[in-house]
Amino acid sequence: MFAHANVQRVAIVGGGEGATLREVLKHKSVQEAVMVEIDEEMVSISREYLPEWSDCSDFEGSSDWCGNDRRSTIFYEDAVQWFQKRYLDTENIEDDLFDVIIMDAIDPNDNNEFSDVLYKSNDYLTSVFNALSEDGILVVQIGESPAHDSPAELNTTFKNRSILIEILSQLGFETMHVYGQNHGGYQATWNNLLVSKSVKTRSRWFRNAAEINLQISQGLVKSKSGSPLLRYFDGTTMERFQVPGRDVENVFCRQAPVPDECLYRGFNPQIPNFNAGNFEVKQSKISKSAGRGLFATVDIPKGSYISAETAGHTVHFKPSTYALLEKMEMYVSSALDAVYFYMHGYGVQVHHLGDKSNVVDSSILTFMNHGCNGTYNHAHLGQSYEFNEFTADDSEMPEEYGEDRSVYNPALDRNTPFWLSSLDLTTRDISAGEELLTNYLAFVGHSSDWKDDILDLRAQCSGQDVGDVTTYETQ
Repeated sequence: MFAHANVQRVAIVGGGEGATLREVLKHKSVQEAVMVEIDEEMVSISREYLPEWSDCSDFEGSSDWCGNDRRSTIFYEDAVQWFQKRYLDTENIEDDLFDVIIMDAIDPNDNNEFSDVLYKSNDYLTSVFNALSEDGILVVQIGESPAHDSPAELNTTFKNRSILIEILSQLGFETMHVYGQNHGGYQATWNNLLVSKSVKTRSRWFRNAAEINLQISQGLVKSKSGSPLLRYFDGTTMERFQVPGRDVENVFCRQAPVPDECLYRGFNPQIPNFNAGNFEVKQSKISKSAGRGLFATVDIPKGSYISAETAGHTVHFKPSTYALLEKMEMYVSSALDAVYFYMHGYGVQVHHLGDKSNVVDSSILTFMNHGCNGTYNHAHLGQSYEFNEFTADDSEMPEEYGEDRSVYNPALDRNTPFWLSSLDLTTRDISAGEELLTNYLAFVGHSSDWKDDILDLRAQCSGQDVGDVTTYETQ
């Protein structure tokens, strides 16, 4: 719910005990909450014997029973048929779309026909996809978290979970994240899957605790008693959800073929590292106007880490911070010039969080210049390009330069900071006194920036222009 900017219409699949409906109705932006539950008797029994699960009596403007809230609509029907009847045929959708759909049904490892339909039916899952708005979010409870030694899930009783993730990836969802929670009273960590039709959901999913707490304070209905409506959830809780469990990552990485991101998790102790004391910062030799550069003071063999102990010390301007600085620079530029030019001059623009953000090396690595005409001697592990800024086609960004990632990738979610800054190696032997150069083409954050960045590098490499840092420091 908090990962969406403005939740107005919500559907709940199952949830007969009423607790999910109760939590949805805590959000004041919600205009309608539709619950589709096949078992009317279960709803009645839960209302009688578990009244606190569906108790909305403390919500201002609500009812004693959440099902009687003016925003609640309950259908006692088979949810699979309900969705397929209304949303399978895209040419005949007459019902309103949902901003959030929550599948609060049986577990994917349950051995019965209904479980197979919920987690493996293309028609049903296509209907759910069609029922969501353009930036709609699907949340699925996917059962107990795997054990640390569990095999790939296609080989286990949790195969439905793996099949579900594959089907959702193929339907057109753009981002998917697993998160586990331990306070529900279960014997083990229970996992949920958040899936969105818009990659921009990532920028809200990866917000910091303060931003989420602000949304909580502004977005919930008031209680009659004055007591907080959320007892087990706050910004810090949601921030923890951003990093999936190691067990989820391990199972993901045991599939065949092994995803590339799983091959490079953490530093390789067999690769030599040359610490920061083996380098010095002084005037660059690539041109008179290049500013500072990074130089080796010892011989360094090909395939070595450069200052690995500081590589992860980055300053990350997340999307909301980036957008705020961009906006403030327009109106109070003199007060923010230094920060703004630090972010853009020394930083690398990335889009891995769903929108523009910048990452700046806070170590001496930030003084590494671009190697014009393919003369770089330092690059991201596995990167090898057959063209440079002069020979590249500036009209289209090659696939290998983009930040394309699979829709579902818990290995990357767990190791993003490492991937952004700690996988760089020397591409050839470097002699003492030689300047270290990297490939700035690899730093182009998005295809929309490709042409401008190519033209900027061409101008700098031909001596017709200088970089942002030199421009700022000579103003």
